[in-house]
Amino acid sequence: MFEFRKEQRISVSFVIVFTILVFILVIPVSTNKAAAASKKLYFKNISSNTVVKVGKTLKIRYGTSKKYKNKKIGFRSSNKKVATVSKKGVIRGKKKGTVKITIYIKKKKSVRATVTIHVKNVPKRVKSIRITGNRTLVKGTTARLKATVAPANAANKKVKWKSSNKSIVKVSGDGKLTAGDTGSARITATAKDGSRVSKSVTVHVIKLNRSFTRFIAHRGYHTGIKENTAAAFEAAGAQGFWGCECDIWETARNTEGEFDIVISHDNTFKRVFGCGGGKTYEMTAETIQKNVPEACFLDEYLQICKKTGMVPVIEIKYDYDNSTGMSNTGISKVLNKVNEADLLNKAHFISFHPGTLVRLKKAAASEYNAKPYTAYLMSDTFLKENQKSDKPDYMKAISSAAANKFTAVSFKKTELTKERAEACRKKGLKVEAWTFNNGDENLVCEQVKALGAVSITTNATFW
Repeated sequence: MFEFRKEQRISVSFVIVFTILVFILVIPVSTNKAAAASKKLYFKNISSNTVVKVGKTLKIRYGTSKKYKNKKIGFRSSNKKVATVSKKGVIRGKKKGTVKITIYIKKKKSVRATVTIHVKNVPKRVKSIRITGNRTLVKGTTARLKATVAPANAANKKVKWKSSNKSIVKVSGDGKLTAGDTGSARITATAKDGSRVSKSVTVHVIKLNRSFTRFIAHRGYHTGIKENTAAAFEAAGAQGFWGCECDIWETARNTEGEFDIVISHDNTFKRVFGCGGGKTYEMTAETIQKNVPEACFLDEYLQICKKTGMVPVIEIKYDYDNSTGMSNTGISKVLNKVNEADLLNKAHFISFHPGTLVRLKKAAASEYNAKPYTAYLMSDTFLKENQKSDKPDYMKAISSAAANKFTAVSFKKTELTKERAEACRKKGLKVEAWTFNNGDENLVCEQVKALGAVSITTNATFW
């Protein structure tokens, strides 16, 4: 341990006392002087947290000590590209950034105050709302509406959904519709950004029945029944379908040169019947009857349609594998069979191959002075084949259908658009759609009501 002499202890005590006096007397005086100086001129409504929006203004409010109360004040901006300040102390935001704003006594510029403020872009508000989605629903189903706001760079794109009648249509926060009772309700989307912009649409709830449109049984009604068979066609009639679709091929000639028209979607019978022995057009009618006893021929199909009152919808097949289409003789046989059944003015003839329909129209005109209903089937896959292109040109195909004076264009359900439907109508062509399944009720409504499809080919009953 160190020991201090008396004289040393006195010196240390003096130093300590002196230091304390400095803190007590000198430092507060300096602080008070700085505080007093800062009160000569100061901002009242602006601080480092102040934000001015681009294009907006803010009037500076300031205070002075009594000494400078009536002195003229000057204003200055450190960057006029970010913000300007007028002679009257009005700040105007110019572009996003930070800027120093200074106020000073004009005759004593050393007396001044400076603060750094922020200039930010004004959040863009919603100006309009567009609602898309199915506006006709089947009772008990759901669908979804989508609200798209403009401008696309609006700061808050969220909307609030509301139904005018929840017992008819309920709408969730994300636009999901739930159809209740039949009727109509107004669904409104209102912008959440405070702009009060809104958009309303009318949503209809209906109950599908057989009279809603022309329902065509796709390959007959084949729930639990083999497709394209007499049993499937009979079942379609029993279900009350307006029309019944089938697919036809001409058989091979027998030794006497005779052939028939057989019904099959595929170019073999293997998928449906698990047997057959070859391509449909390579087998004679006798061979088909022997190997595929359930196979149905055109005559039997026509008689079922006639008995049940269904419209025959006959697809003439075309095999792209080897460009095998129905011969002119085969087309004449088809027309003869349909005419003998007294259904030529009622039947619809459809094909993915426009050349086949052209030949059928020509034969019907020359042999029967008839103008049968013809519909050009369209899908991406088959148009690529027809047009020898990687990208299908629907407008070109629609123009071709009109030039050939077909009655209608029949679209795959996923490829029928408003633009294509309107193009057909402008050219005098009817619009059809295929093939629908259970769960497609609302799509059926949309394509009939919104896109004007005159018939729907389906695997399901919607009534």
